Amino acid sequence: MRAVLDYRTYLPALMYFGSNVAFASLPLFSPTIISQMGVFTKVQSQGLSAPPYVICFLMIVLCTSLSDRYKVRGPFIVGEALLAAIGFIILATTTGVASRYFGLVLGTQMFVCAALVLTWVSNTHENDSQRAVALAILATGGQLGPVVGTNIFPIKDKPFYRRGMWVSCACSLIVAVAAALQMMVLWQSNRKLERERAARAAAGGNTNDQADNPYSDENFRYVL
Repeated sequence: MRAVLDYRTYLPALMYFGSNVAFASLPLFSPTIISQMGVFTKVQSQGLSAPPYVICFLMIVLCTSLSDRYKVRGPFIVGEALLAAIGFIILATTTGVASRYFGLVLGTQMFVCAALVLTWVSNTHENDSQRAVALAILATGGQLGPVVGTNIFPIKDKPFYRRGMWVSCACSLIVAVAAALQMMVLWQSNRKLERERAARAAAGGNTNDQADNPYSDENFRYVL
């Protein structure tokens, strides 16, 4: 119940929902999007849909490694979500083959956000039971994203599928804003923990209040 009633549980679910809109749509529709550029055959389109995901895979490895090294999640999510939003804007506003392919490469960066959100949700609660509930809420809310993502590229919108691109752009921006809010909320929570510890130390009491609050851990701090 502590996790259910904690508003910090729902921001990662919102981020995962936004990430999953693109996560569900791009793998299905990227060959179609490439083929509609008008210069590639269906076979070539299938082949050209692979390089953006190779780049995305490398970015996932890089960003998750740096995220663990520097103990931060939010800045990477915000940065990758903004890159994806730029990519979707390019796809929604241009007609050139090179620019649209570059936009597709940027758009796939939403996959990096999904990987980071799945780890960040485990850093937003103090104990295993709360984390388990938060992960369940994340999975439930986030999996509504594919319901949207698989329906935003109707055939009538070809060849540019602008509506789907704008929806994906909006979801990318939602992810960026939600991640920024979560960073601010967790930063304030860490400051509160530090003040409480300093107050107990100044009063000459035990800085570890585990006996009074079984959910507390004096060394626990939220990962931003």
